[in-house]
Amino acid sequence: MPQSSTTLGRQRQGAPSRRKLLQTIGMQVVRFQEESAAFDDVAARILALHRSDLACMTMLLFGGAASVDQLTAALHVQRGAVTATVERLQLAGYARRRPEIAGSRIELTEHARRWIERIWEPVREDGDRLLRSYSTRDLTVMSTFMVRAGAVPERQIRMLRKWLDEAIVREDPFCAPGLAKCRVIEFRASQHADDIQACVAHICTDVNG
Repeated sequence: MPQSSTTLGRQRQGAPSRRKLLQTIGMQVVRFQEESAAFDDVAARILALHRSDLACMTMLLFGGAASVDQLTAALHVQRGAVTATVERLQLAGYARRRPEIAGSRIELTEHARRWIERIWEPVREDGDRLLRSYSTRDLTVMSTFMVRAGAVPERQIRMLRKWLDEAIVREDPFCAPGLAKCRVIEFRASQHADDIQACVAHICTDVNG
Protein backbone atom coordinates (compact mmCIF):
# COMPACT_ATOMS: atom_id res chain seq x y z
CA MET A 1 0.00 0.00 0.00
CA PRO A 2 1.52 3.39 -0.97
CA GLN A 3 2.50 5.66 1.93
CA SER A 4 0.91 9.06 2.18
CA SER A 5 2.94 12.22 1.71
CA THR A 6 2.29 13.06 5.38
CA THR A 7 3.88 9.77 6.53
CA LEU A 8 6.91 10.24 4.27
CA GLY A 9 7.30 13.79 5.53
CA ARG A 10 7.33 12.61 9.13
CA GLN A 11 10.00 10.01 8.31
CA ARG A 12 12.14 12.65 6.67
CA GLN A 13 11.73 14.95 9.65
CA GLY A 14 12.63 12.21 12.13
CA ALA A 15 15.71 10.97 10.25
CA PRO A 16 18.96 12.95 10.59
CA SER A 17 20.12 14.76 7.49
CA ARG A 18 23.21 13.64 5.56
CA ARG A 19 25.06 16.73 6.79
CA LYS A 20 24.15 15.92 10.40
CA LEU A 21 25.27 12.32 9.99
CA LEU A 22 28.63 13.42 8.58
CA GLN A 23 29.11 15.85 11.48
CA THR A 24 28.21 13.17 14.03
CA ILE A 25 30.56 10.61 12.49
CA GLY A 26 33.38 13.16 12.39
CA MET A 27 32.88 14.09 16.05
CA GLN A 28 32.64 10.46 17.14
CA VAL A 29 35.84 9.53 15.28
CA VAL A 30 37.65 12.31 17.19
CA ARG A 31 36.05 11.15 20.44
CA PHE A 32 37.12 7.56 19.77
CA GLN A 33 40.69 8.71 19.13
CA GLU A 34 40.72 10.76 22.32
CA GLU A 35 39.28 7.96 24.45
CA SER A 36 41.74 5.46 22.96
CA ALA A 37 44.62 7.81 23.78
CA ALA A 38 43.28 8.30 27.32
CA PHE A 39 43.02 4.52 27.76
CA ASP A 40 46.63 4.07 26.63
CA ASP A 41 47.72 6.83 29.03
CA VAL A 42 46.14 5.02 31.99
CA ALA A 43 47.45 1.64 30.81
CA ALA A 44 50.98 3.03 30.57
CA ARG A 45 50.71 4.42 34.11
CA ILE A 46 49.58 1.02 35.39
CA LEU A 47 52.52 -0.63 33.63
CA ALA A 48 54.90 2.08 34.94
CA LEU A 49 55.94 2.91 31.37
CA HIS A 50 55.87 5.85 29.01
CA ARG A 51 52.90 5.87 26.68
CA SER A 52 55.32 5.80 23.72
CA ASP A 53 56.64 2.45 25.02
CA LEU A 54 53.30 0.80 24.21
CA ALA A 55 53.96 1.00 20.47
CA CYS A 56 57.11 -1.06 20.93
CA MET A 57 55.23 -3.61 23.03
CA THR A 58 52.58 -3.85 20.31
CA MET A 59 55.23 -4.52 17.66
CA LEU A 60 56.77 -7.27 19.77
CA LEU A 61 53.37 -8.74 20.61
CA PHE A 62 52.15 -9.10 17.02
CA GLY A 63 55.45 -9.20 15.15
CA GLY A 64 57.46 -11.41 17.46
CA ALA A 65 61.07 -10.95 18.54
CA ALA A 66 62.92 -8.14 16.77
CA SER A 67 66.24 -6.34 16.88
CA VAL A 68 66.57 -2.71 17.90
CA ASP A 69 67.25 -1.80 14.27
CA GLN A 70 64.07 -3.57 13.13
CA LEU A 71 62.01 -1.80 15.80
CA THR A 72 63.55 1.53 14.85
CA ALA A 73 62.61 1.07 11.20
CA ALA A 74 59.09 -0.15 11.97
CA LEU A 75 58.30 2.60 14.48
CA HIS A 76 59.91 5.41 12.45
CA VAL A 77 61.73 6.86 15.47
CA GLN A 78 65.35 7.48 16.38
CA ARG A 79 67.41 4.51 17.46
CA GLY A 80 68.19 6.13 20.80
CA ALA A 81 64.48 6.35 21.62
CA VAL A 82 64.01 2.64 20.91
CA THR A 83 67.06 1.76 22.99
CA ALA A 84 65.64 3.73 25.91
CA THR A 85 62.27 2.03 25.51
CA VAL A 86 63.85 -1.43 25.46
CA GLU A 87 65.80 -0.59 28.62
CA ARG A 88 62.58 0.46 30.38
CA LEU A 89 60.81 -2.71 29.22
CA GLN A 90 63.67 -4.85 30.48
CA LEU A 91 63.84 -3.03 33.80
CA ALA A 92 60.10 -3.60 34.33
CA GLY A 93 60.41 -7.27 33.38
CA TYR A 94 58.33 -6.93 30.21
CA ALA A 95 61.08 -7.76 27.71
CA ARG A 96 64.34 -9.64 27.49
CA ARG A 97 67.18 -9.89 25.01
CA ARG A 98 67.52 -13.17 23.16
CA PRO A 99 71.14 -13.67 22.08
CA GLU A 100 71.56 -14.86 18.51
CA ILE A 101 74.43 -15.34 16.12
CA ALA A 102 73.55 -12.24 14.13
CA GLY A 103 72.95 -10.16 17.25
CA SER A 104 70.45 -9.91 20.07
CA ARG A 105 66.71 -9.69 19.52
CA ILE A 106 64.10 -8.35 21.92
CA GLU A 107 61.09 -10.41 22.92
CA LEU A 108 58.22 -10.00 25.36
CA THR A 109 58.18 -11.99 28.57
CA GLU A 110 55.24 -14.00 29.87
CA HIS A 111 54.94 -11.36 32.59
CA ALA A 112 54.26 -8.76 29.88
CA ARG A 113 51.78 -10.99 28.06
CA ARG A 114 49.79 -11.56 31.24
CA TRP A 115 49.53 -7.82 31.89
CA ILE A 116 48.57 -7.13 28.27
CA GLU A 117 45.78 -9.69 28.49
CA ARG A 118 44.62 -8.35 31.86
CA ILE A 119 44.35 -4.78 30.55
CA TRP A 120 43.30 -5.15 26.91
CA GLU A 121 41.30 -8.41 26.87
CA PRO A 122 38.17 -6.78 28.44
CA VAL A 123 38.28 -4.12 25.70
CA ARG A 124 38.41 -6.79 23.01
CA GLU A 125 35.53 -8.70 24.60
CA ASP A 126 33.36 -5.56 24.84
CA GLY A 127 34.16 -4.76 21.22
CA ASP A 128 33.23 -8.28 20.10
CA ARG A 129 29.88 -8.08 21.88
CA LEU A 130 29.17 -4.72 20.26
CA LEU A 131 30.03 -5.97 16.77
CA ARG A 132 27.90 -9.11 17.18
CA SER A 133 24.87 -6.87 17.75
CA TYR A 134 25.05 -5.65 14.12
CA SER A 135 23.85 -7.44 11.01
CA THR A 136 26.20 -8.83 8.38
CA ARG A 137 25.12 -6.02 6.06
CA ASP A 138 25.98 -3.40 8.70
CA LEU A 139 29.35 -5.06 9.35
CA THR A 140 30.12 -5.03 5.63
CA VAL A 141 29.52 -1.29 5.47
CA MET A 142 31.57 -0.66 8.62
CA SER A 143 34.41 -2.86 7.39
CA THR A 144 34.56 -0.98 4.11
CA PHE A 145 34.56 2.34 5.95
CA MET A 146 37.34 1.28 8.34
CA VAL A 147 39.58 0.11 5.48
CA ARG A 148 39.07 3.33 3.53
CA ALA A 149 39.33 5.51 6.63
CA GLY A 150 42.61 3.84 7.60
CA ALA A 151 44.09 4.82 4.25
CA VAL A 152 43.50 8.52 4.98
CA PRO A 153 46.02 8.91 7.85
CA GLU A 154 48.44 6.62 6.02
CA ARG A 155 48.54 9.07 3.11
CA GLN A 156 48.89 12.05 5.43
CA ILE A 157 51.66 10.37 7.43
CA ARG A 158 53.62 9.81 4.22
CA MET A 159 53.21 13.49 3.39
CA LEU A 160 54.40 14.63 6.84
CA ARG A 161 57.40 12.30 6.69
CA LYS A 162 58.26 13.84 3.34
CA TRP A 163 58.19 17.24 5.06
CA LEU A 164 60.74 15.94 7.55
CA ASP A 165 62.93 14.47 4.83
CA GLU A 166 62.94 17.76 2.91
CA ALA A 167 63.16 20.06 5.92
CA ILE A 168 65.88 22.70 6.02
CA VAL A 169 67.71 22.76 9.35
CA ARG A 170 70.00 25.63 10.35
CA GLU A 171 71.35 27.20 13.49
CA ASP A 172 69.42 30.15 14.91
CA PRO A 173 71.86 33.12 15.14
CA PHE A 174 69.62 35.02 17.57
CA CYS A 175 69.83 32.55 20.47
CA ALA A 176 71.64 33.81 23.56
CA PRO A 177 75.15 32.31 23.50
CA GLY A 178 75.93 29.85 26.25
CA LEU A 179 72.32 29.53 27.38
CA ALA A 180 70.83 27.35 24.71
CA LYS A 181 71.45 25.93 21.30
CA CYS A 182 68.65 26.63 18.87
CA ARG A 183 67.75 25.30 15.49
CA VAL A 184 65.33 26.64 12.93
CA ILE A 185 63.50 24.00 10.94
CA GLU A 186 61.67 25.11 7.80
CA PHE A 187 59.01 22.88 6.32
CA ARG A 188 57.80 23.70 2.82
CA ALA A 189 54.06 24.37 2.81
CA SER A 190 53.66 23.25 -0.81
CA GLN A 191 55.14 20.80 -3.26
CA HIS A 192 55.62 23.64 -5.75
CA ALA A 193 59.18 24.89 -5.90
CA ASP A 194 58.04 28.48 -6.49
CA ASP A 195 55.94 28.56 -3.33
CA ILE A 196 57.97 30.54 -0.81
CA GLN A 197 55.61 29.95 2.10
CA ALA A 198 57.00 27.73 4.81
CA CYS A 199 56.25 26.62 8.33
CA VAL A 200 59.13 27.59 10.60
CA ALA A 201 59.75 25.84 13.90
CA HIS A 202 62.24 27.10 16.50
CA ILE A 203 63.63 24.28 18.62
CA CYS A 204 65.73 25.30 21.60
CA THR A 205 67.50 22.84 23.85
CA ASP A 206 69.78 23.23 26.81
CA VAL A 207 73.38 23.63 25.77
CA ASN A 208 74.22 20.55 27.84
CA GLY A 209 71.26 18.56 26.45
